[in-house]
Amino acid sequence: MKTCDICGGKAGLFQTFRCQDGVICKNCYRIVSGNYATTITKMTLTELKKLYIKNAQPLDMGEGGFQTTRKIGAFLLLDEKNHKFCILNNQKLTGRNTRPEVFPYAALERFQLVSEPKLSSERLFALASEKDSTEVIQRLAVRLQLKGTGVREITIIPTPVRTSSFAFRQSCKVAEEILDCLASI
Repeated sequence: MKTCDICGGKAGLFQTFRCQDGVICKNCYRIVSGNYATTITKMTLTELKKLYIKNAQPLDMGEGGFQTTRKIGAFLLLDEKNHKFCILNNQKLTGRNTRPEVFPYAALERFQLVSEPKLSSERLFALASEKDSTEVIQRLAVRLQLKGTGVREITIIPTPVRTSSFAFRQSCKVAEEILDCLASI
């Protein structure tokens, strides 16, 4: 059995990943590759260790930590006890490998539902109930304006979808739940 050249843990026979000058375990590979998004075969251990330190740093949860009391899909976590929320930044939806971000409730200045093409939230929710609509929504997200941090978006629909589809109806339910949740903050 081999040992991981980053963490020193055991790397099983089928859980070993090779780089130019060593091997690492599956957990370290997940961290250095951005959740399996890149290959490491042409990288050195020195490069991988730098990536590991950068990517494995714990999130700043602020005073009191973060205790999830409510979850909305793979989009948003709430800590109602410590008055914080966490944007999960789902890579499959955003197309970027970014880390989750934690904010205090007080950082939230405003929020809105945005879409391409630009439609009001009332119109979007009305389209979700029309089963024979032929419209296509290119993108759907909840945009948050945060004090001192700027704008963040919670992407719900990253690619075009017909408004008559089940996927659109489900996405509208999630969007409505996120908006209701943010309104209660």
